[in-house]
Amino acid sequence: MYEARVLSVLLYGAATLLTYRAQESCLSAFRNRIIRSIVGVFGKIKMTNDDLLQLTNSGPLSSRLKVFTLRWAGHVNRMPKDRLPHAVLHSVLREGT
Repeated sequence: MYEARVLSVLLYGAATLLTYRAQESCLSAFRNRIIRSIVGVFGKIKMTNDDLLQLTNSGPLSSRLKVFTLRWAGHVNRMPKDRLPHAVLHSVLREGT
């Protein structure tokens, strides 16, 4: 249920995003709060995030984001060269940073 409802909404469109550590940290914190509420770990019950992920057989969110991004990049790379996403992925800036 968590994978289908919560994670799919949380990571919708994440394949096309460039995420930074601060954003990944916010996403992970949100995911951990949701998992804690589903499992029933509240208030005075202390459980580390690693123990929580081990209990639910989940891995780090950053690795899942990387998988999504690499899958999307591979999809765009296999597109015909005249498609705009392929052209943008392989483009080079002439000026600026």
